[in-house]
Amino acid sequence: MPAAGGTVGPDVVVPGSQQVAPAFFLAVTVVAVLVLGGLLTRRHLRARRGSVRRRPIGVSAALAVVVLAGAAAWLTRPPPFFVPELGALPTLMPADNVFRRTATDLPVSADSGRWIGSISDLELSAGFGGRVVDGVVWGIPYNFVDDATVRRPVAIRLEPRSSFPGPYPITDPAYIESMPTYGFDMHYVGIDPERSEVWELLSTRAWFGRWEADSGAHYSTRSNAYPVGSTIAAGLPLLPGTITYDEVAAGDVDHVVLAAIETTATGSWIWPARGTDGRSTVPEAPPQGAWLRLRETADLSALGPQATVVADALRTHGLILSDTGPGFALRGTPDRRWDDDDLATLRTLHASDFEVVDPSGIVVDPEQLAVRPPA
Repeated sequence: MPAAGGTVGPDVVVPGSQQVAPAFFLAVTVVAVLVLGGLLTRRHLRARRGSVRRRPIGVSAALAVVVLAGAAAWLTRPPPFFVPELGALPTLMPADNVFRRTATDLPVSADSGRWIGSISDLELSAGFGGRVVDGVVWGIPYNFVDDATVRRPVAIRLEPRSSFPGPYPITDPAYIESMPTYGFDMHYVGIDPERSEVWELLSTRAWFGRWEADSGAHYSTRSNAYPVGSTIAAGLPLLPGTITYDEVAAGDVDHVVLAAIETTATGSWIWPARGTDGRSTVPEAPPQGAWLRLRETADLSALGPQATVVADALRTHGLILSDTGPGFALRGTPDRRWDDDDLATLRTLHASDFEVVDPSGIVVDPEQLAVRPPA
């Protein structure tokens, strides 16, 4: 179905009661069928022994439960799912924002050798795609919102003090990370292109109409200020560092990319990060916030067309480590137009193909995301 902003996607259930209800009603139906079978068997045996027949109250009740629970399971079943095509995003963040900055002129960090050495064997991968794999489609979807989108209160359960208090504009349907079966991060992102505002939620769910999340953030894409709140460990905005299909199809990913990696330092981070969930005991593990640039000498000959565009961006703009996660995965959006086999060729690149750059000379204010332009 067409949605706002040019997105074409399915109706979906959201994590929480909508997701649990069909399984609950199906389980009740199965139990009621077993009970009904037992009651009918007992009545049959009594009849054969010539016992006095009783009113079939139990049988009638069990049959009613079977019918009602079965109908409820049918009515609450998930709608047919297909991976959406997300509408094109406008340019995000000001021209002097770190996400828009090229990295080609930045010096190599003095720590590059030891940090890269601790992760050198990790394969690069696309943490997004165009197919459902093991019940989920990987990537960060976004939802276009406007003044007419319902603003909903969201109960922030894990980080209430640091999160944006809300309310949050939540669309219907609401596309949430790891749909349609969920279970991984479950980011919800809403963007209002007219007002240049973004809202983000982590571990999003709704129980009987009441929305909850672990944390939430809000920021303006016209500002170099950090978000109010955050939904990723490094404290950065999520959407500006996410690769979209449309920019790859246009041949130009014109921004820094965010990446999750399994090995990051415990308790330390560097600008532009403002926090970490790193838990590696490896002494040389890179901190979150480390800015990596793909080396000019990296061999791109095995990459497909889509992967080549991504690699070009990693040479020009680089990537910033922003989360702990399996492997070494780039942030991107789910979209059925991705060629997953093409994206899989990114695995021919490794962390050893990167070098860490030193952005200290371009930082305008460590409490902001603004940077100085290339000379």
